[in-house]
Amino acid sequence: MSQPPEASAPPAGSVLTAWLQWLEGRDPSRIELGLERVKRVLQRLALPARPCPLITVAGTNGKGSVVANLDAVAGAAGMRVGAYLSPHLLCFNERIRIGGQDVEDAPLVAAFERVAAAEQGDVLTYFEFTTLAAIVVMQAADLDLWVLEVGLGGRLDAVNVLDADVAILTSIGLDHTDWLGDTLAGIAREKLGVLRAGKPLVCGVTADADPAVLTEIHQTAAGRNAPLLQLGEQIRLTPPDAQGRWAVTIAGKRNVEKQFGDLSRLSLAGPVQPGNAALAITALEYLGIALTPQALAGLGRVRLPGRCQTIARDPITIVDPGHNVEAATVLAEALSAHTDKGSTHAVLGMLRGKPAAAFVAALAPVVDAWHFCSLPGPRGLAAYELAKQVGGVGQQHQSVAEGLLAARQAAGASGRVLAAGSFLTVEAVLKSMPMVEGATP
Repeated sequence: MSQPPEASAPPAGSVLTAWLQWLEGRDPSRIELGLERVKRVLQRLALPARPCPLITVAGTNGKGSVVANLDAVAGAAGMRVGAYLSPHLLCFNERIRIGGQDVEDAPLVAAFERVAAAEQGDVLTYFEFTTLAAIVVMQAADLDLWVLEVGLGGRLDAVNVLDADVAILTSIGLDHTDWLGDTLAGIAREKLGVLRAGKPLVCGVTADADPAVLTEIHQTAAGRNAPLLQLGEQIRLTPPDAQGRWAVTIAGKRNVEKQFGDLSRLSLAGPVQPGNAALAITALEYLGIALTPQALAGLGRVRLPGRCQTIARDPITIVDPGHNVEAATVLAEALSAHTDKGSTHAVLGMLRGKPAAAFVAALAPVVDAWHFCSLPGPRGLAAYELAKQVGGVGQQHQSVAEGLLAARQAAGASGRVLAAGSFLTVEAVLKSMPMVEGATP
């Protein structure tokens, strides 16, 4: 049932900080899945029809990487792209990119004012409000392509208020089970809700995935008469060679194969990144965007801070916001590829409801020592709670900054530090130490 906001919106002329404080005052962690409120407010906004294609990106892991690849490649192709991601690390403006740059304060404030005026008693959640604000910003930006990242699930996520011309499903794993269910097939069903009849599904879930997930994907695509382009099937990779060059072959429209070879070394680190880049290439190819060598060179200029990112040396310090088993497995694979380092110290901070024990177990083969850190806010686990959940032996710290300092000292110049478990963990690390020159972007 609709109810008035707890506080009036900031007055005209207020700065972005005031708007963000107002939004956070209505509880940024509150989640209310459903599209009815969002649809009503969107209708009151009376926005003109979108004049360009939209790609919606859903999945458990890899969404941010795929969005960043789409943004970079389409931008290098000469397109003006609007991209919406979440969450941010250091600055809210990171959530909306226009023409490859974080949105400026002025258009964001103007969008907040419009959405607030259109609420009219339909109290939106933090994510719903900011999603509609992103739509307002992008509508006014004279774009050639929209790219939207789903926040949670798909079917009932605020992003799904708009119809996608191409849907991308990156991966399926057990996450947000309180909201999406505790079976992989059920989670897949929710995420596939972004697929529209007759529109293509570009899928990063490979043939070795859970059979029930594969059945859900194939049945949903068939039931909506949607062309399915699946990694490992219609999308085939040639792995990177010693120089980092790789290739992708796509069986696209009418099963006509196109090969894109000798591709750039990827700027995003990790073994899953060629697959994420291939999903982006496939979606753009299906939309008929000219993927010239100049456009594909954008893969080497992708910007996505905080994801498997090396931010310092002596010791090597890596950050990643991964917080589920699948993310931990990918991280472990990436770390194990470099065995010439000394001891590895993990700085871990996690939120309540996340599979902490399984996350730690997946990383255990590549971690020598653990530093459990308290995260702030009602959802943040205290260090002692985290240590108890994982049953692990390690140091406990009152903050991520404290744990990071201890881990770097213990690792020494020849060691390695990994900070992971939450976007809040990565945010705290990035705020406590600058990124070194030459570190990965």
